[in-house]
This record gives sequence, structure tokens and C-alpha cells, in this order.
Amino acid sequence: MANNRPTLFQNLNKLMRGNSVPDMFMPDDKTYGTPSPVIYSTNNKEDYDRKMEQIRQQKLLSYHWVKAGADTAMEGLAGLNGVKLMYRDSDLMESMPEIGAALDIMSEEACCLNSKGRLINVYSKSDRIKAILEDLFVNRLNINVTLPMVCRGMCKYGNEFMLLNIDQKNGIMG
Repeated sequence: MANNRPTLFQNLNKLMRGNSVPDMFMPDDKTYGTPSPVIYSTNNKEDYDRKMEQIRQQKLLSYHWVKAGADTAMEGLAGLNGVKLMYRDSDLMESMPEIGAALDIMSEEACCLNSKGRLINVYSKSDRIKAILEDLFVNRLNINVTLPMVCRGMCKYGNEFMLLNIDQKNGIMG
């Protein structure tokens, strides 16, 4: 190759290596082997060198891609410890009578019954859609009981997750 200046890829490689990837885990660029099947043939030395450099760069990029994915997964798992601590603190905080009463008041005030004794009003031009949604909220989800509990959990934790089991035989959620 005519010029010996580092390519953009080589500069990015040096930048990505940083201190996070020790050299013992990152082999030198010249130690990569050639792929087992022949994918390119030429009589020109420069073309051959250029193609081999592309193959080495592609292998290095794939290595960095996998490593970045693993690092991201590890950071995500490490963050779960903070979430567990937050939930534990929220549970301990609720044992204080003032905070427990405040959560109860907030959930009661957020879930007010209307004149018909319902928490949710369904409005639709289609009677079919209205009947389906009322069946879902009243009969299947039992929203008058479930919604205050969900609201209290949201006030307490900042989010709320529920597992909805569907009985395939009866079509009932619980």
C-alpha cells in the first residue's frame, strides 16, 4: 500500500480500545487469520493487502459489536440492584403510619366513583364496542377493586406491574 497513514477504521479502533479492553484480550491486528473459504483471489498484491485488511477490520468490528452488547447487558443487570433497593425502601417507608395513610388517601382520591357506582365510563358510538369494553373492565378485570390497588402501587413505587392470567377454557382474566 502506498501510504502508511492510519485509516479511519484504525483510528476508531484505537479510540474504542481505550482502557476498557486489555491488550491481552485484544490481539494485534496482524494476528488475525484468514477465513477458511477462499472468497477473493487476485494477482495484484495491493488488492490482496486491501482485501485482507478489510477482512481483519470486519472481524475486529464484530468483536467490538459483541463486546458492546455484553457490556450493555452487564450494565443493565447491575442496575437491577438499585431497583431492588428502591422497592425495599418503598416497602419500609410504607410501614410508617403517616406515609401509609397518605398512600391510601391518594389512591382513594384518584379513584372516585361516579353516580352509577363505577370508576370508568365507557363512551362509544358503537354499542358493540361499548359492551365489549364494559365486559372487560367490569366482569373480567374487576376494575372497581383492581384500580385502587394499582393506583396505590403506582403512588408507592412509581410504576405498577400486573400479571394477567387468561383462563383459556372460560376466557376469564385473573
